[in-house]
Amino acid sequence: MPVCLFFSPTGELLLQESCPINKDKLLAAGKTALDIFRQKPNDAFMVPVSSQPSGKEVKREYIQLLEYQIKYKNGFRSSEFLYEYAYLLKKFNEPVQTVVNQFLSGIAITDLSLPRNVQFIYDFADDIQSSAFSLLVSNRFYYSSILDKQKTEQRIAEALKSAVFNAAVNNNNAQFNAVLSVMKKCRLANEQETELYLRALFFEKTNNWSDYSGLMIGQYRNGENINPDLLDEAAWKFAVHVNNEPKLEKALLWTEQNMNQYPVNFKYRETYAALLYRLNQPKKALKEAERAKEIARKKGQYYFSTLNLTDLIQKGLPLTEDIRE
Repeated sequence: MPVCLFFSPTGELLLQESCPINKDKLLAAGKTALDIFRQKPNDAFMVPVSSQPSGKEVKREYIQLLEYQIKYKNGFRSSEFLYEYAYLLKKFNEPVQTVVNQFLSGIAITDLSLPRNVQFIYDFADDIQSSAFSLLVSNRFYYSSILDKQKTEQRIAEALKSAVFNAAVNNNNAQFNAVLSVMKKCRLANEQETELYLRALFFEKTNNWSDYSGLMIGQYRNGENINPDLLDEAAWKFAVHVNNEPKLEKALLWTEQNMNQYPVNFKYRETYAALLYRLNQPKKALKEAERAKEIARKKGQYYFSTLNLTDLIQKGLPLTEDIRE
């Protein structure tokens, strides 16, 4: 049966779906692939054009993957084979943890500290159910001394984020709570911030805006001593998704505080305009949107999102998340 493949800009396979599929299924698959792409680390695809794999190279590696799959089915289990097979599976976004676990279980404990194996553990510690993740967490002080503490903790956080994303896709609260239990065992330096982020991510991805807004208000309160960009991000999501007037007014308070501290940041004023619109003050909202555009023009900044917002306000249409995309 034919298969639809969704690739990243650098040739990494993000998703594959069996064909034939209708238009709606194709659009849904595309959105899923885009979500997978967005969950990657910020620098995951920052590859110079000259070093991006060519179409021929991707095709050659895919053929190699098919050959390795046949060998694996025929019982090939040498350490070198499993090592190479794991990286091929990872490149094409195929299930890989069984192979990773087999490779790691075949290594002597004394060999886990070899540079190649240290890198392997780091590369495959992106699944909280994997042996690689368990090794990274249980020996994180050792890996921090080799790889850098920040890099090690970031890897752990990325794996937790991916697990929360999967729990949200499945709309599974038990799965999400299991991720939080794993997080507690990791004893991260910024555990409180990480837990807030993971909870917010789960509520956002499951469209549970009531719990999302309650969480943010509980944490940010009056917005004092909170990163202004984080405040603005939350306030914008309130403007788009929250239907509770007192909560919208709380977000308005955060945004007023941001504007007082950073009067030439047009994004904060854009958020303010969106919140005024949601609070049934369209004329005032349009005036603030115009001020946001003027600030952006003077600073030579791109303000297409403000134009989109103005258009929706003038037409009396609901706000949408993609205004800022």
